[in-house]
Amino acid sequence: MTSNNQMFYDSLGSFFCGKSTEDTIKKLNSQIYNDTDITIKLGATNSIDNQNEDSKYGPFCYKIVSLYSKGADEEINSFVSELNTKLKKSGTNAGYNEKGNHWSIFYLLKELISKFEQCEYNFFRGQTESWPTIPALFRKKVNKDSKFYYELFEQLYKQVSQEYPDRVEYHSIDEDLDVRADQLAKLQHYELPTSLLDITDNPFVALLFLSNSGNRIIKKPKFEAFKMSIEEHSKSSLLTFVRKGHDNQRIRAQHGAFINYDKLSKYTHFTKDEIKISEEFRRIPRVSITIEFSKKETEELLKNEEELISKVKEEGYFFSKEDIEKVREGKTTLDDIMGGTLLENFTPTQKYSKANIEAVKKSLEAKDFEEKYYKVIQEELIRKLGEYGYFSHALFPDFGDYLGYLSKNFVDVSDDKKDETKIDPSKLSDD
Repeated sequence: MTSNNQMFYDSLGSFFCGKSTEDTIKKLNSQIYNDTDITIKLGATNSIDNQNEDSKYGPFCYKIVSLYSKGADEEINSFVSELNTKLKKSGTNAGYNEKGNHWSIFYLLKELISKFEQCEYNFFRGQTESWPTIPALFRKKVNKDSKFYYELFEQLYKQVSQEYPDRVEYHSIDEDLDVRADQLAKLQHYELPTSLLDITDNPFVALLFLSNSGNRIIKKPKFEAFKMSIEEHSKSSLLTFVRKGHDNQRIRAQHGAFINYDKLSKYTHFTKDEIKISEEFRRIPRVSITIEFSKKETEELLKNEEELISKVKEEGYFFSKEDIEKVREGKTTLDDIMGGTLLENFTPTQKYSKANIEAVKKSLEAKDFEEKYYKVIQEELIRKLGEYGYFSHALFPDFGDYLGYLSKNFVDVSDDKKDETKIDPSKLSDD
């Protein structure tokens, strides 16, 4: 006989792991979340190969080109629109705000986070890539018999509770879901995927998770902010807090809580083609930021700069330093000014020269072009977070976690493999 637990997981899992996964997730999320999506576009301003070590990992080889927002939160949309206007009027430095500020992706994220907190967004999540935000239980993982992980999870949970009754207790989905979540958090602590989605009340901890992927380079990383009433969203939505004990010290270190998809079992009705969530369910306001380093945006930047340089040469303008600054800051145009200094003193922005343009063009041809710049962004974020006192190793306070964290910094380089060296914390003794 199939348990209610397995029936729920089978029904929900079949939607997440079906043929139209992306559309299905969007439809389900539209019932769970009130979404606002922000995209930050970046482009290259200099070849990384041309940078010295001091400047290589600063805001001097990329530019924040634009950001845009769409979705449910109009206050956030308006704020992003104002930021984007500043971008379009940017001066000579990192492509953001007024001349001289040297803004980079870290400070833009910090500015956005401040606005989120003003708007009462109080939980956060960071991912190294922009994959769909769903619990690992419902990802497309199969065993040697082609059975999905979600189809076997309840059986595995029972098995663990029988093998280690002093460590894990079994509680079905028909019981108190918060008590069940306490046990699932233990399983997740030891890297067994569950229906819990990790979140934190500290946005900088979320940024650590966004930027720290062990030995892997980030790619289109994603930062999310959630607005949840602790009382209402615990009672009528998916917010769950678990007890912090010996087996889950990580939760305290990470200021953690969970979005608990088991709680959907109280509100969902499944049909063959769709999932319906009842009106009693309280949706969660969510803002998602995706950071995209774009080859296309870089090509457009280069094209615009080449046109500007060409225009200056063809029409023979001469500019004063003051006029140059006005052009850079978008306060005037080339056609409106005449000056008295030599043309050679003028560069359209401090970012670009003919040599820079040619160097970036050449780097565009490399297969790992975007990867190199994502690495720059990743190392910048990690460095800036360290300056604010946030370090990845502090998120893993117990012995097994700490060893696992250390092991992820190494890769197997034999035969060009890049598999992670892993330590299984569950195999470590308590001594």
